[in-house]
Amino acid sequence: VEVNGILYIAGESEGLSTISRYDTGNSEWLSPIGNSPSEISAMETDGADLFLAISGASVYRLATNGTELASWPPTNCWDIGSDILSMDVDGSHVTISLEDGGFSIINRSSGVCIQYDTTNGIPTSLLGDVVLNGGKAYVASEDKGVLRYDIANDSWLTPWGSTGGNGVDYAGGAMVGNILHLGLQGYGVVRKDISTGEILTPFLASGRNAPLPSSQIYALASAGANLY
Repeated sequence: VEVNGILYIAGESEGLSTISRYDTGNSEWLSPIGNSPSEISAMETDGADLFLAISGASVYRLATNGTELASWPPTNCWDIGSDILSMDVDGSHVTISLEDGGFSIINRSSGVCIQYDTTNGIPTSLLGDVVLNGGKAYVASEDKGVLRYDIANDSWLTPWGSTGGNGVDYAGGAMVGNILHLGLQGYGVVRKDISTGEILTPFLASGRNAPLPSSQIYALASAGANLY
């Protein structure tokens, strides 16, 4: 990561994890900071300080000279035995995705940590990178598209994923209120709120409490609040 013209590079020296520093303006190496016997799993910055995720330990906030400013332990927040895959920070929160399929978000001011996995909100355990933007956390997954978490409302939104609609020859359409419905033969009914741009949960014929008796959608029509 880079802060004020200094590159910070996580690595290892003499069996200890350390952070090398390179001054890009003067083209010179500075003295390294930090020495930890544990591996640095991830490193990010909020533009002022450094945030380190240490394998099997805590998440630390460091000043750029290496002084520890804050730390958040995994207790009641994530499994200490699980490697941290990805981390991101903003002015209010730190969020991490974990190898065991967990997702944790830490409030930097209060220290409160909320943890999610497939038992309480995440539809898959195959997680990847995590990014914070505009009050939401976006988590890449291998099989469910991009997962989306609304921080302020503490709720998971409908994932962004492919419907298989690219290049489709025909899709019946109907509007119910502000909701656009597109029928994809062999898939179901894709829905989008055109007032907000939000992609809603599709109507499918498979899965728990599936509303459709069949995925073979040939035409759609609407009348008032009803979809046919």
